[in-house]
Amino acid sequence: MGFHRYWINAFKGRFKNLLLALRFFWECSPKTAGLSLALVILAGLFPLLMVNVTRHVINQFDSIENIRSWLTGSGLLLLLTIIGREAIHLLGNLIRTFHEGRVSDYVNSRAQQIASSADMAHYESSTFYDHLYRAGFESDQHVIDVTEHMAAIVSGTITLLGLLFLVGRYSSWLPIVFFAASLPVFLTLITQSHKRYQWNQSMTKIQRKSRYLNWLLVGQESAGELRIYGLQNLLVKKYKELREKVLLTRTKLDQKQALWVSGANVLSLCLLGGGIALLTQAFQSGAIDNGSVALIGHSILLCRQSTQTLLSETASLYRASLFLADLDYVINLKPQINAPEKPKNFTSLVHHEIRFSNVSFTYPEMEAPAIKHLTVTIPPKKLTVILGKNGSGKSTLGKMLCRFFDPDDGEITLGEIPLKAFDPKQLRNHLGCLFQDPVRYYFSAEENVIFGNTDIRNDPKAFAKAINSSMAASVISDLPNGKDTQLGRWFQEGTELSGGQWQRLALARTHYANRPIWILDEPTSAMDPWTERKWLENTRQDAVDKTIILITHRISSAAIADHLIVMDSGQVVESGSPSELLEQRGIFAKLYNESATQFPRT
Repeated sequence: MGFHRYWINAFKGRFKNLLLALRFFWECSPKTAGLSLALVILAGLFPLLMVNVTRHVINQFDSIENIRSWLTGSGLLLLLTIIGREAIHLLGNLIRTFHEGRVSDYVNSRAQQIASSADMAHYESSTFYDHLYRAGFESDQHVIDVTEHMAAIVSGTITLLGLLFLVGRYSSWLPIVFFAASLPVFLTLITQSHKRYQWNQSMTKIQRKSRYLNWLLVGQESAGELRIYGLQNLLVKKYKELREKVLLTRTKLDQKQALWVSGANVLSLCLLGGGIALLTQAFQSGAIDNGSVALIGHSILLCRQSTQTLLSETASLYRASLFLADLDYVINLKPQINAPEKPKNFTSLVHHEIRFSNVSFTYPEMEAPAIKHLTVTIPPKKLTVILGKNGSGKSTLGKMLCRFFDPDDGEITLGEIPLKAFDPKQLRNHLGCLFQDPVRYYFSAEENVIFGNTDIRNDPKAFAKAINSSMAASVISDLPNGKDTQLGRWFQEGTELSGGQWQRLALARTHYANRPIWILDEPTSAMDPWTERKWLENTRQDAVDKTIILITHRISSAAIADHLIVMDSGQVVESGSPSELLEQRGIFAKLYNESATQFPRT
């Protein structure tokens, strides 16, 4: 790519990001955005008013009869102008502070909305996490920065153009000198802003890792192991090494930038000094009067100040627009798993068999497939146990059935209809899922259960049935305030639960949802044997009118199965009822004989 082509593409990208920031700035609150814009324009006009008032005051001072008339005339005008300028500045700050809160909330809301509806495949990609990290933790501030920088640029441009017009009436070469003096600083700031963005890009993975280490060092989940294994010093050392690397590289970058900016400022001052020398010569020759000298002198100072501000804001705007590329990436994520134009009715087929036909799937950024040419049938209204060791592909089947992922090859069908023919939202509305690491909602115990179906929040019978079936009733009854107890230690008066207790609440959530198809991934992994046995009995009773898929590596859970699928290395190695597999004397029979589990023989 040629040099000019690179800068054209870079300009297009920055312009697109600026439009994104301005759109968010306006959409979050058009009224305050419009008021902010009006105040920005006024702020740009006031310096022009000030220099003209200053010229008038000085010329009037030479012709006054007494100081009182000057104070009540020109002096009062100057005082009112200063008060007006401060009032505009104060009002602008108040409006800007209010609007910044609106912008931040709006940007975060949009990023959360898009990220929460993005395809699950993105969450298997480290690149996505890099973009999400920068978009989620920085972009709301960068949008605010962009709008603030643009406001300063608009205001400064109005001021600078007005000042150049004023001094241009006295000397046509002064605007040219100002422009020439600004170029070295402008080009330096733009170049250094791009280098700082490149540095930030290169540091993202290190920043994320240091953030993770900080979470390990201060988080509750890891606190116990750190103390048992004495990991604090090791992790602190790793954290310091990463932060030291960030600090050193940033310091070197800052030093280089400071040298470049200082050199550009010296060159700029030399050019500006030549212009001031010519102005001094004009004054000494009597070509301009005292008021004009004051106007031009004041204008020169304001021009210098406005030019510096304008250049600095432009460079900062460029840098902020670079960072908005990550927000733009997140905002423009387009789901690949979508509903077809004419989706099939899932409800009418919910009690049909589910079939995986020659299905293969590989996770993003992975080389080895998780599922390889798998063909298996899950019968309707039965309790199917998928058994296999860790990493055998069991959980992936559940995720694909939820359409978090689509197969790379092959097809998943429900009653002979491809799963892709259904609306994913309607499909998921018929699934009750318990994942390997269920969410711990730091709300009340009751909310942890009724989140399973928010359409029936006030159904005491459904709530009681759910907590009894999931063995969570005893957990809730032992809490200080029963079902109203705040859970977790993040908030005041919160009560922490054990892993098994959290799991039982998650199971209660699934029971409360009461959907026709259940996908339960390692549902008893944190349960004691007595609780597990009772829960398995309850689930066996609930399986009468439901298709339940229980994913596990525990041979004990297979005791309640109507149908059993044994997996290994992404493939099905055995399939059938427990009694049929025992007769085959294969992998399952071997596992059974090595355990104390007893199965009903039918």
